[in-house]
Parts: sequence; structure tokens; C-alpha cells
Amino acid sequence: MNEQTDNPDDPKKRILNAAMEQFSMRGFEGTSVRDICVAANVNVAAVNYYFRSKEQLYHEIFHRLFEDFGQPLMAIPAKVHDEESWKAAIDEWIRYMLNIITTDTPPLLWASNLIRHERHNPSSVLPIIMENFFNPGVNGFKRLIRMGLPPGTDDVTIHVWAISAMGAISTFADHIGPWDSFLFPPVMSRQDVLEKIGRHISHSITSQLAYHPEPSKGTA
Repeated sequence: MNEQTDNPDDPKKRILNAAMEQFSMRGFEGTSVRDICVAANVNVAAVNYYFRSKEQLYHEIFHRLFEDFGQPLMAIPAKVHDEESWKAAIDEWIRYMLNIITTDTPPLLWASNLIRHERHNPSSVLPIIMENFFNPGVNGFKRLIRMGLPPGTDDVTIHVWAISAMGAISTFADHIGPWDSFLFPPVMSRQDVLEKIGRHISHSITSQLAYHPEPSKGTA
């Protein structure tokens, strides 16, 4: 994921940073160009000059935040070479996803909030997220699940396993207001809760499945 840009003298970069923050807080419909201009300390003409429209600016920040966003997830299955590394890969995938949706630090925080807004109020930018994040990430996880099921297992069964685990993870996607205190009880730190949740989800998978090496390339 591209990091936020910090050059205070570049109006385009100030607009991008302000737009990432404003859109992540209010969503596309709830954010006005004026909101972004005030936050970036620029006039409306600057937004029109660099991006032509609010929608164009919205697309631009998604390209910047989600460029290669799914690549770390896609790389995890390649680390598997035996049962222990398979279990570790599933655990890593789940922890990575939990970190994304619960982080409180930009730019991951902005990306997480934008995903949440798009889940509830999809916009024209949703295909970008699907292509660059959701599809690569889910396909990588399905590959891990496939390694735990007998050869020839149908795609629907693999999909059910993957979506069931992702459903448990997505519970943390809306950790705002009172829901946050429900998800993270004060008797434990947030990180400890996430560690336990991550281990629980990964163990619920690996304890029920058994590792099967992927067929070598060229093997039928």
C-alpha cells in the first residue's frame, strides 16, 4: 500500500492526503469538495485543476491506497512447503486481515474505513477494491483452504470454508462506538484480544482439515 504523502508545499499531495482522511470519515456521498479544500488549505479551483471532479479524486485515492494491496496476501500461499508452514500461513493470513480492519493508524486506517463505507454504500470505485484487494486476497486464502482438503474437493466446499472464516474476521470491521467496547473488553488489551481471536479462527480451520501438498506443476 502506498504511504501517505507528507510534502506540505505540494498542493496536489495536500489534496490527496486530505481526501483520504475526509472520505474515510464520511464516505463518498457524505464528503464535499469544500470539506477537502478546507482540510487541504486549497481552493476549489485546485481540486478541479488536478482531478477534475470529486469522483475522479475518489478514484485516485483508491488507486493509491489499494495499489498492490492484495499482493502480501497472495504471497502467503507460496510460503507453504509442509504441514507446519501451512498452519503458519493460515495464521498469517488471518492476522493480516484482522490487522487491516482493526488498525488505528493511517494509511491502513483510511483504507479500512473506506472498505467499510463501500460495504454499506457501494460506489463506482467498488470494482477497484474487488480487483486489487478482495479478489486477490480471497483467492489466496482459498488456495490455502484447498491445501487442507482432499484433492478434487469441489469449489463450493472450498468457498464455504473460506467465507465462513472471513465472516468471523469481518465481525471486527465495524468497531465503532459501543460496538468497539463490546468487541474489545477492557480486561484485556486490544492486541491480546486480536491475538486470541486470530489463533482461535486459524485453529478452528487447521484442527478440522489436514494438509495435502499441492500437485507439482505439470502434474494432472
